[in-house]
Order: sequence, then C-alpha cells, then structure tokens
Amino acid sequence: MATLALLSAAVALLLSFLIANQASQFGFAVAVRFLERGSVIPPDNDPLTAENLDRWRSDPANRAAAQGYASRLMPLDIVFLLSLGCFFGFASATLAGHAGMSTSYLVWPWIAPALYMASDLIEDLLIRNVLLSPAPPARNFVQMRRATGAKMVTSMICFLQVFVLTFRSLWSMPG
Repeated sequence: MATLALLSAAVALLLSFLIANQASQFGFAVAVRFLERGSVIPPDNDPLTAENLDRWRSDPANRAAAQGYASRLMPLDIVFLLSLGCFFGFASATLAGHAGMSTSYLVWPWIAPALYMASDLIEDLLIRNVLLSPAPPARNFVQMRRATGAKMVTSMICFLQVFVLTFRSLWSMPG
C-alpha cells in the first residue's frame, strides 16, 4: 500500500503542475481557479455570486475562458481528485497499519478520502454545468458553493488524518 500511496501522490503532484499550466492559458481568473478556491471573480474582485458569475461567463471576453475551465480543466481535475483521494486513503491505511492498528479494520481510513473525492467530483460536475449551460439555474450555483465548502473541509480532514497517523506510527516504532 505504501507504493500505491507514493504513486498516487506523484500523479497528484504531476497533475497539479499540468493543471496550473493549462489554467494559465485561459486568463488570470481561470489561472487562479476562482470557482474552486475563491470568493471573488478576478480581476475586478466582484463577489462570487450567481449573478456575477453569470455575467462573467456570458461576457464575450470570457466565453473562451469559461469553456476552457469547464471542458479542459474539469476532466484533469477529476483525475487529480482521484489521485489525491487515493493518496489520502493509501497513506492513511499504510500509516494506520504501521501504528499497530488492527488491519482488519482498515476501512475507516478511507471514509474521509471517499467523502473528499465525492464532494470534489460533485463540485467539478456542478462547475461544468454552471459554466456550460445556456442559463444555469441559481440553485446549481448554491449547490456548487456547498460542494466547494465540503471539498475544503474534507480535504483538511484528510490532511489532518495523514498528519496524525504519521505521528502515531512514529511513536509506535520501536527504538
């Protein structure tokens, strides 16, 4: 499992560079991935609301950026979320085993990573829908923002889980 954790971490790291490179091709707003990370729409820093997002995506100057965000970045982000989620799960399961936790109960280390992957996938699908639909309903925007919040919370839980299990396995080592 340690090898799978390292492989999935390497894929996630590689994809983070690839996604950043691709995002930069669609302008500053997409480069900072404002829908996934922010609360404002660059470069004017308008509040990220359904109305402002609809105005941004309908602006002829931003149509290519919105299309690129939805059709080029979201598929890459799905592969990224799977690789990062697998890293969280494999690393947690490996570290739990090293910490002396019963290997018959190693399903629990995968709960937070599964929730992270599900929330990020839902977020990506909603971002794609909001950006590509002719007139996305405001409800999709609200659901997208909730999925973003859930992704942020679950990813922090995953990082904390790996961090705690790392220290627990270190303290469990003989010698």
